[in-house]
Amino acid sequence: MTDQELLEAIQYSLMEPPDLGATYPSGLWTAAEMLDYANERQNRFLKASQLQVGSANITAVIGVHRYALPDDWLTTVALTWQGADGTVNTMDRSDSFETDHGLPDWGITRGTPQVYMDEDSPLLTIQVAPAPIANGVFSLLYIPQGAHLDGTGEQITLDPEYTLPVLKYGILADALNKDGRGKTPAKAAYCELRYQLGIEMSQILLRGWV
Repeated sequence: MTDQELLEAIQYSLMEPPDLGATYPSGLWTAAEMLDYANERQNRFLKASQLQVGSANITAVIGVHRYALPDDWLTTVALTWQGADGTVNTMDRSDSFETDHGLPDWGITRGTPQVYMDEDSPLLTIQVAPAPIANGVFSLLYIPQGAHLDGTGEQITLDPEYTLPVLKYGILADALNKDGRGKTPAKAAYCELRYQLGIEMSQILLRGWV
């Protein structure tokens, strides 16, 4: 499904004249903010459901703690250290507070990387502790961003079964919760519930609990 088809379905739900999401004659919403809602909700769903996983190799250098993440990174699924000396280690997620207490000398020592930090480091960077004692590679599994929806017929990243039944309701929840004459809290809450149920459904299917 394309972004235009999705936006037109939303226009029908909001009783706006259907024109592939180009205009909103009521004046309650704009095409630009609907596209913002669509992109944000698509990425939120991808991050929460983890239905789509990407991979990347990050070259590691002796003594370096911080590395750049892929430009389309949303969240890390797993990180594995593969040293040139043959060492392989699956790393755990941590944060700076936890690492400071669990590995108090991580900032001044080198060794086999044990943990990674991607939430409290600068945007699109990942920090490892301790710094590698040898050159090597970090094998990264991560959730990538979806295709950027710009209203020109871009293909939506989600499978069709998650687009109208789930993504549409997330967008409607944002639109109906916007301050102004169109704000309808009860309808927005219902749409948010449908969106959250879609996330739960995706997680159940991913785990094979049918």
